[in-house]
Formats: sequence, C-alpha cells, structure tokens
Amino acid sequence: AGVQEWGCGALCDLAHGSEERRAAIAAAGGIEAVLRGMGSHGGSAGVQDWGCAALCNLAAGSEERRKRIRQAGAIPAAQAVQHAHGGTKAAEYASGLLGALR
Repeated sequence: AGVQEWGCGALCDLAHGSEERRAAIAAAGGIEAVLRGMGSHGGSAGVQDWGCAALCNLAAGSEERRKRIRQAGAIPAAQAVQHAHGGTKAAEYASGLLGALR
C-alpha cells in the first residue's frame, strides 16, 4: 500500500494548479490508475486520502474530466471511503471529491 499511497500523492501534487498536467495525467490513464489503487487498498486510509485528493485535483477545471471520473466509478469509491474511514482525513477528502463531482 505504501507505493500506491506515494503514487497517488505524486499525482495529487502534479495535478494541483496545472490544467496542462491534469489533462496529461488523465490522458495517460491516471484517473483509472488511482481508482484501481483505491480499490486494491481499501483498508489503507493513506491510499484513500491521497486517491480522493488526486481525483479532486484532476476534476478541477474540466466538466469532461469530471464526467470521466464519475464514469470510472469515483462516486461509489468515495462513498466507500466515507463508510470505511469515517472521521478521518480520508473521509474529508472523499466528501470534497463528491462535492467536486456534482
């Protein structure tokens, strides 16, 4: 889970504040990679935390990307994070992601 956590964290940081990087990450399959990692490591609050944060950053600035993130399964993934990790930073990021995808 540690490698996945660091990977999601790196994508989160790269996607922050740069439309060009957000578009490149999405084009390279980053949305799906983050969600696969979250699905494989549901018990890791760190992976869930950084995964939700990365998806939230990727959702910024593009309705097309938000639609793609929704279609890839981010809403049920974020709801699962809220259920499994309630009261944690991961649950806060999951709530933020759900808000960003509305």
